[in-house]
Amino acid sequence: MAKLDTLIPISDPTRNSASVLRQIKESLKPAVMETERAILTRLAQGERQIARGEGYDLDHVLNEADSLLRLPRE
Repeated sequence: MAKLDTLIPISDPTRNSASVLRQIKESLKPAVMETERAILTRLAQGERQIARGEGYDLDHVLNEADSLLRLPRE
């Protein structure tokens, strides 16, 4: 996964939107929010684990999630 050269805190657009938009436009790079970046990082980690044969199958994960949520499994 390529690294982002510039991270803009989520509070910046609300404080100085014109400057932030100008910075994004001039950089010619995609703008990604920190939450999206975190999700993409976790997905990439999962892909690497799958490639190494690590992890759990879907039924195991769903059963564990159901037990944590205390939901009956159909």
